[in-house]
Amino acid sequence: TPEASLMIGLVMNLDLSHWRRDLSRLWAATHLDSARASYLHPRYPDWAPLTLDGLREPPPGVTTGFESLPGTAVSSRPGSTATSLFRANDQVAVPSDSWDPFDVLATTSIRVASNAWVVGQSRTSSGNPIVANDMHLALRAPSIWYIATVHADADDLHVAGFTLPGIPGVVVGFNRHIAWGATNGMVDDMDFVVEELSDDGLQYRDAGEWVDLEVRVDTIQVRGSGPVKHSVRATRRGPLLSDVLEHVPGAVSAMFLPAHVSVGLDGLFALNRAGSMEEFHSAASAFTQPHLNLVVGSTNGRIGYRLAGSIPLRAWDGALPVTADRVGSGWTGVWPTDSHPAVTEPARDYIVTANNLQSMGLDGAIGADYPVPFRALRITQALAVRRDWTVESTASLQRDVRSLLADRGVDRAVAAARRVGEEATAELLVAWDRQIDVSSAAAPVFYMWFYGLRARIAADEWQAALPRSFFPTEAMFRVFEEGDANPWVDDVRTEERESLAELEEEAIREAVRLVNGASWGELHTERHIHPLGKNVQLDWLFGFNIGPYPSSGGPNTLRPDAYKNWEDLTLDGPTPPFSSEYGPSERMVTELTPDGPVGFVLIPTGQSGNPFSSHYDDMLPLWRDGYLHRLPLEERDTIPAVRTLILRPAST
Repeated sequence: TPEASLMIGLVMNLDLSHWRRDLSRLWAATHLDSARASYLHPRYPDWAPLTLDGLREPPPGVTTGFESLPGTAVSSRPGSTATSLFRANDQVAVPSDSWDPFDVLATTSIRVASNAWVVGQSRTSSGNPIVANDMHLALRAPSIWYIATVHADADDLHVAGFTLPGIPGVVVGFNRHIAWGATNGMVDDMDFVVEELSDDGLQYRDAGEWVDLEVRVDTIQVRGSGPVKHSVRATRRGPLLSDVLEHVPGAVSAMFLPAHVSVGLDGLFALNRAGSMEEFHSAASAFTQPHLNLVVGSTNGRIGYRLAGSIPLRAWDGALPVTADRVGSGWTGVWPTDSHPAVTEPARDYIVTANNLQSMGLDGAIGADYPVPFRALRITQALAVRRDWTVESTASLQRDVRSLLADRGVDRAVAAARRVGEEATAELLVAWDRQIDVSSAAAPVFYMWFYGLRARIAADEWQAALPRSFFPTEAMFRVFEEGDANPWVDDVRTEERESLAELEEEAIREAVRLVNGASWGELHTERHIHPLGKNVQLDWLFGFNIGPYPSSGGPNTLRPDAYKNWEDLTLDGPTPPFSSEYGPSERMVTELTPDGPVGFVLIPTGQSGNPFSSHYDDMLPLWRDGYLHRLPLEERDTIPAVRTLILRPAST
């Protein structure tokens, strides 16, 4: 139904927002001292690249590694043709026991990480723009995406790419004139308001007066049982989420932007039909939700970018819950669309968006919770040094697993290993090329050390609310810089004051014990989970889940692999092996030739949702080997591959 299609966008928008971190910071603000709580407030690094402004000075210790970046020759997989299928290089040398209703979103988690970039004519071997996109989402079976080509001659609609079941259009892809990719815009579109309730819980204070809470009773039909009635209390600002969420101190209401703006698909429809750069910008301006960084290339050689989706106008810091008297009636409106970050044909002739900040003047104005921008830095470094990009070398960059995070911490891990007599481990880390491939023996040691050190630094303060806990990677770098003076270093559970060196030594000993000589691929696998595959017996009988299989990449690499939300905390750090259910959910590389786009795509599973179909997981071998498949746009080019299934009733 149209309502269901719109609801898909709303669920995506909810999951793309940063409400979990806001609530975690509320708990920290009411339970931790201000010195510690300040490290949880988002801070965009001064070394990080910006989508509109480009590359800045990288942090100390981080090297480009792109001095000998090779191209990639097109090679054929057996039984294929080089024009339809190619292989990219593997590398470029470059919980609580209680039920939380919002945990349901974990089964369809969109996460917040993706890569998209476009290079212009002066930076490609062919002189044609190239658009690249890979969105890092929950790995599901069937895939969250399916590949589609849509033709409607009467509407002059000819578009191909990736779409979601129930969405009547292509979310990321290309038509006869343009190709576009998307990442999460990191817009903060949900605010939490600390409310004051009356003693009987029936009223709330608003503008100095007591006002009755709105109470709505929803009836939920439960199959196999009687209906369940659920009461929702709300202020004029929004529903009280504190009624259903644990570890939320006091009464807290939620303001969610899609409840205040019109919700529709006009922007998507216009984007699918856009025939020029101007029409692209117009279509992107028509988006209300979800909020997306959109990069675009056109067949006439132009490139561009625009942030799509509504942005709330607020007079307070959206990274923290705010009191009701400060909020008043709520937001004062939304940003005018002509003030959204946008650019066409920048002088550097490339545009990168990897969930990083768009421009320094926008820090905190649009959003604040940006992931540590190593992916954006890695892509920007690569694009800045070459003017011979091809479809093949672009696809290779998508699979890059060089860890810039390791550049910031491996020397400390080496020093800790030497202090405790683990000389072989120290030498292993010194010789490490910082690539997180499946055969690496050094990568699991470093990351288990980093995970364990983070837990030793921060989990003690969070012990009362571990399900809501996190400690940002950028905060870890501040700990490295400040050493023992950092307030998080001390373990609040002991009388003596610990030193950072002691914690680093404990962490390296434990890392060596846990890894026990295993490679990254032996400890890190990926798996695509089917809703019914969570039942072990059903999965064994019918093969609903796809995987596990060894996977390369780590947190913040271009080709990522990370268990759960890797910045979450456990008391002693995580214990391997890990099965990641999050990573690249699709890949697209499209060259914009004057004769039309030439697009290559793939998803990691298959097109079918039937576990008994040969197309349920037939793309996985291609995916793991680094191949992409040519996706024809014109209907005449797809007919030779079409098969027709005819279902006849038994009586005929």
